Amino acid sequence: MKIKVLVPLRDEAGNPLVEEKEVSINFFKYLQIRLGLGTFWKYGRLSPLWHNDLELWIIYCKRHGFVVTYRAGYDGRLECLFCLREAEALYRKS
Repeated sequence: MKIKVLVPLRDEAGNPLVEEKEVSINFFKYLQIRLGLGTFWKYGRLSPLWHNDLELWIIYCKRHGFVVTYRAGYDGRLECLFCLREAEALYRKS
């Protein structure tokens, strides 16, 4: 099964970019993602400014669909990076 995944990237200056990739996953991983658990995708970097590769995960966001993210914070939560960017932009405007 192939799904389209949004990958939030950053360029060398730190500006946000978006790339859409087609990823093939099996039905069990698709079900895991849709149930809100997320699934491991690969090790990689979302920005050239990162020093080490991180675990990249695929999650499902109700607003943005399938999204690549990484575990954040001490509890390792998985959040949609596009929703975080939008919230940050709204906070800056106020």
